[in-house]
Amino acid sequence: MTKAPRIRPKPQASPQSTRGGGRAQKTAARREAILAAALDEFAAQGFAATRLDDVARRAGVAKGTIYLHFRDKEALFQDLVRSVLSPLVGMLETIAQTDAPLRSLAERIVEVFVSEIYGTRRKDVIRLIITEGPTRSSAASSRARPFSGSRSCWSRPASSRSSGAGCSTASSRSTCAR
Repeated sequence: MTKAPRIRPKPQASPQSTRGGGRAQKTAARREAILAAALDEFAAQGFAATRLDDVARRAGVAKGTIYLHFRDKEALFQDLVRSVLSPLVGMLETIAQTDAPLRSLAERIVEVFVSEIYGTRRKDVIRLIITEGPTRSSAASSRARPFSGSRSCWSRPASSRSSGAGCSTASSRSTCAR
């Protein structure tokens, strides 16, 4: 008597494997968890006092996992700022390109501010940029570079900016005169 060969049922594919992106989804989710944890830690402790060990613990990952996604704490912070503020910049650029009366544009900007900054964690990122930028040396200056040439000039009344009065460097004077 010969035995009939057993036919094993094919294993069912898991939902993740059928999507073709199970690993990519896990990686993206892990990266998002790291960014969320970093925002929590930076907001609570400030940039200088935040340790990557604390970010890793809050994200539920090993510290080494952070380095798979980000070069260092500065790169993590920069990517956090970019990921949180880039959509906002896109919204504001869209508003600016609209051909509408100034009052309408101003109202729309206020609406965006309330709904997309004040009502979200973006306010924490903006607060961090404002509070940490001037106090940190090289890393802060790289984050604040777009504002570095004009910061002191724009803090004065418009009448003195337009004349370039009080600017200490030629590049600042050209910025103030605009």
